[in-house]
Amino acid sequence: MRQTLLYIPNEIFGYPVFGWGILFWTLLLIFSAILLVNRLRKRSREDFQNWLVMGIVSLGLVLFAAPRICEPEGFPIRGYGVFLMIAITLSSLLLLRQGRKYWNIPPDFLIPIIIVAIIFGIIGARVFHVIEYWDQITAHSFMNTVINIINVAKGGLVVYGSIIGGFSAILLYMGLKKIPLLATFDLFAPALMLGIAIGRIGCLMNGCCFGAVHEGCLSIQFPVGSPAHVHQLERGEVSLGGLFFESPEQQKEKIQKGLAGIKSERHSIWTEEKRPVRIAGVVKGSPADLAGLKAGLRISEIGLLPSNHKAGTDELRKYNLERVSSNADVFNFLYLAMVRYPKDQIVLHCWNEDSSNHYVCFTPDYQTGKRVYPTQIFSSVAAFMICLLLLGIARISKRDGVVCGTMFLFYSVARFILELFRTDEDSFKGTGLSVSQCISVLIFVLSLLFLFTLIRLPAKRAYAGRFPQQSLETEDIKKG
Repeated sequence: MRQTLLYIPNEIFGYPVFGWGILFWTLLLIFSAILLVNRLRKRSREDFQNWLVMGIVSLGLVLFAAPRICEPEGFPIRGYGVFLMIAITLSSLLLLRQGRKYWNIPPDFLIPIIIVAIIFGIIGARVFHVIEYWDQITAHSFMNTVINIINVAKGGLVVYGSIIGGFSAILLYMGLKKIPLLATFDLFAPALMLGIAIGRIGCLMNGCCFGAVHEGCLSIQFPVGSPAHVHQLERGEVSLGGLFFESPEQQKEKIQKGLAGIKSERHSIWTEEKRPVRIAGVVKGSPADLAGLKAGLRISEIGLLPSNHKAGTDELRKYNLERVSSNADVFNFLYLAMVRYPKDQIVLHCWNEDSSNHYVCFTPDYQTGKRVYPTQIFSSVAAFMICLLLLGIARISKRDGVVCGTMFLFYSVARFILELFRTDEDSFKGTGLSVSQCISVLIFVLSLLFLFTLIRLPAKRAYAGRFPQQSLETEDIKKG
């Protein structure tokens, strides 16, 4: 896992890079030159419009979005975003190659469809994620919420949202342009699976889409603060600073189990309003245990001390501590301390059952997350194998729609099985299945019906003879 690969500096030689900076004017010159060349060479109007739209979108992102995403170190280049771009590039090249190889389709014909698919595929993937995790997207201000919605580079794309959004958009586009639907979907299917295979490596870099706890040989461990670690903290699977706020019996009732096939409703100590705050357990031998904390103690106040500061009990009594009244209050405080001030000391004002109180000060040992299934790798391998299968079918298929239908059939099965190894999605409407599993069941049934109907219809190849080899050779000569 490596969420951030590098940073692009906010300034170069004292000049800003983003906003009304160097990058904006550089892109403006580049796109202006491209549009001018298009006009001089009398390229198609559609080609000119495509470059114009790309230029406007790029300049808008640099001008408005980039400055808000920048961090003090600069503009972050995320591992997730890099692999997403690699996935888009290689899958597009595969699509263009397949189109040229089988039907002599020129790139200018497919590129507009690819652009539509990419834009609306990302939008659909993000919309699905935002809807499902809206409680994690919302922020204190409207603008911060908007930034959270569009900040795709940190992860948060749902594959099914990408498929539905992208295919719906190109369905509308091809309907308006009177382009063959099934034949074009067949070209897109292997490229889509290749894109998913590479994109899932981006998920591994980001730490999202993780699996259930598993200590076997097929497992991976993510660092402190990773999505998998935070997920385990929320559900009480690992301690926070050596402390547990739920007993093992309570955890067993609420924690989702990988490979159980049944998803539970969302449960998180992060939002739990259980009162009063009672320590349910302490990791034996941890600094919290050595400081005298034990199960049954109630916490009424909490605070931070610098790591090198030594304070006696009398000084701690006078220290300005923050009052807490629920598990959520303590969890939020400890989590922020783990992320921002991991070396500081934690001060707790605790009460015994006999109403006696005392102050405890200790430097917490933040436990790493448990090992989990590497579901990102499972998903990547499955998508790559489906891609190879589709490429093989494309060589022998005699009718449009078979490649696309096979993709939906096999991917729905693979995704349903994969969800059995994951715990980051919760039960959907009490079904005991995740949203993705419910969609997988629906797509599997529809795919079977589609393929069954397709084989009963006369074979058709819509692109046959549409782009003769001679016309392409003439076009290449003119370009040369």
